Amino acid sequence: MASNFQGGKHSMKHLLHILLTASLLGGGASLVNGAEAQLTLTTPRILSLQTSLSPTGGTVQVGIQVSYDLAGKAACTATVDGAFAGCTASIASRVAEPKYTFTLKQTTNATTKISITGVTSNSTAAVSYVGPKGRTNAAAPPVVIQKTQPVSATLVMNPQTSVKNKISGTGVINAGYGTNSPLDGKLSGKVTTNALVLALKQGKRSMSFSGKRAGAVYIGKLTASIPPGAVTITNFSLAVEDFPVAGGVAFFRGLVSIATNSMPVPVPGVTVTFRSDVNGDGKFSGAEIVSGVTDAQGRYQIKAKVLRERMATLDLRKSGFAQISSAFPSVSPGAVIVRNAALQALEDLSVSAGTASSADGKIQIDNLPSQIKSVEARVFNPNTESAQFPGEFADSQSNLLVSTVFSAIEARDAAGKPVTTLGTNSMLCMLVPRDCWPTLRDLASGNGQIDVPMYFYDEKAGQWKRSDADGWLEDASRMKIPEASLAAIRGGTFSGNVNAVGPITHLSYWNIDWPIETHACIKGRIVDSTGARVNGATVSVKGLTYTGSSSPKVTGED
Repeated sequence: MASNFQGGKHSMKHLLHILLTASLLGGGASLVNGAEAQLTLTTPRILSLQTSLSPTGGTVQVGIQVSYDLAGKAACTATVDGAFAGCTASIASRVAEPKYTFTLKQTTNATTKISITGVTSNSTAAVSYVGPKGRTNAAAPPVVIQKTQPVSATLVMNPQTSVKNKISGTGVINAGYGTNSPLDGKLSGKVTTNALVLALKQGKRSMSFSGKRAGAVYIGKLTASIPPGAVTITNFSLAVEDFPVAGGVAFFRGLVSIATNSMPVPVPGVTVTFRSDVNGDGKFSGAEIVSGVTDAQGRYQIKAKVLRERMATLDLRKSGFAQISSAFPSVSPGAVIVRNAALQALEDLSVSAGTASSADGKIQIDNLPSQIKSVEARVFNPNTESAQFPGEFADSQSNLLVSTVFSAIEARDAAGKPVTTLGTNSMLCMLVPRDCWPTLRDLASGNGQIDVPMYFYDEKAGQWKRSDADGWLEDASRMKIPEASLAAIRGGTFSGNVNAVGPITHLSYWNIDWPIETHACIKGRIVDSTGARVNGATVSVKGLTYTGSSSPKVTGED
């Protein structure tokens, strides 16, 4: 499946950056309806036969036209000296040089009986004639046979794969014998990341295949019965991408480090949690959650079950650092997803009289519950720190998002236990980076303030959700900025700082986001240096001259 990306529609002068990470390993593929396979049948299709006989009473001209029904049985029509004659045909099946017998009978003036027997590869036949021109038993008079050999056939399959990797669907077997069924046949089978078994039945025509995976194809034995022809091919290949594996195992691995002024430092002991909604209930539970820990070199690898077209998330967490959460709308079974990450340290906020604030003034939370004794937080610039953005750049309503500013916040009580519930009076204030000012809008005009939408990240669902209450913009003095100043803010001429402020009821990642109203689409195919298609490549698109990023997409086997 070629990955598609949608982002905000901007001037053509704006630039995009495409980020690609890939690890080569076999895996699943996206469904491609109308998978085709070409076959060659050696049993010929006889079109016609002509011969001239010389009995005692003169010359006799014989012409025969041949057709085949859906079961591959031959029928014929004939003329003797230009007059219609009844005809029956018997032609051997499943051989490259079939024997044929045509029996003709004509009862116009007198009874005429003709029998012609031969092999399609020969230019002579044994003929007997009895009629008004006498009789003859010619051992080998010449015959002219028109035939098609080899005969081409096409398998067209429309597979559907269940969550248990059972294949169903429809298919047709068309062949050049002249008659093809208007009704679809029944397709069945099973697919894994390493093997494929198929069967297609369409009336008297059938096909079976059993093969093992070899790169981008399954190679194995195909047997087809397409009367009057048949074929067996021992090294037939079918494209992996045409028969997707719906469920199976995928691998997530990477290196976790801390960015320093010199070389990145690997981080051991990072908790890695993978979640995949395999049963499709919109939740993560039981075996759908797999955890691990980075080793002394900061490396991790998670092996977990995935189901194609079902969302999966990967979380990296270590005390004192902002959690990194990645969301993948679909992962191919068998793919290896590389997710390297650099942890960003949280700042210890000063907590006093229910207010927590950072020393640099970038974040402040007011009206905190009394049980909160310590707060760690960090404000992020989506232009320069988009890798820290949790989940997708999309909300729970599938709207793509452009972020203005976002933050991670964690709090603890006197016993050091995490606190997430705040009540209804807490207020969050985040400093908006100046280079993100052009993204700001006003949700509601005419109320004397600039209203902005607030989103929070739901870790359990792996989604950004719109808060019930909107926020607004304040200046450095914590006064609401009037609507008339929006143009100056967007143009970068506003004097002083701009803060995004709003009510929050719990702690998590918080974000000022703007749903994208118009989109463009980027699609392509990832190949390696040999031209082979790459499964499991994670591709992201980011605006270079504007704020906007796509959600990460993982390539399938096509």
